[in-house]
Amino acid sequence: MSEAENSLGFLIRQARNQYGLSQRQLAHLIHMDCAELSRIEAGKRKKPNLLYLKGLAEVLNLDLILLMQRAGYDQEAISLSKDLEDILFIKKYRRQLENYKEFYSNLMKEIEERRKTALLCKGIFADIIDRIDHSNFYSNSMTIKEVSEKLKEASRILNRNIEKIEDYISLDID
Repeated sequence: MSEAENSLGFLIRQARNQYGLSQRQLAHLIHMDCAELSRIEAGKRKKPNLLYLKGLAEVLNLDLILLMQRAGYDQEAISLSKDLEDILFIKKYRRQLENYKEFYSNLMKEIEERRKTALLCKGIFADIIDRIDHSNFYSNSMTIKEVSEKLKEASRILNRNIEKIEDYISLDID
């Protein structure tokens, strides 16, 4: 591999072209001045800002350590960068885990509420069935109107349950 092919600028230009990006588009994506990107690709900017290299690595799917090596960063800076990457990675996933934990905690509470209302409806239905099947044990039997009202009450409760469940099913947790 020639020295030019081993350069930072060559690697970035090659990756940029693979993604079909112009210098202007790439510079815009990483909040960088287009002229600065041009200088890096031309080899005029030997040791670009680390934040620019990080942006280039992320957008072009390149290894940040490789970019830093080609830019001439010393081993100490590269080691610090690795540590920083690890810390940022851990923080990002801790935050995501906390979000999932909160979501599932809320979901479990909601499931418990739905279970309670389902049991309430089960009680309503059991009462209606019991009064119909064993009307001779009750001093006053239920009228059709009373049965209808109890069934409407259970229907309202179940509809609220269904609406709430559909809200959760349609959630996008990513």
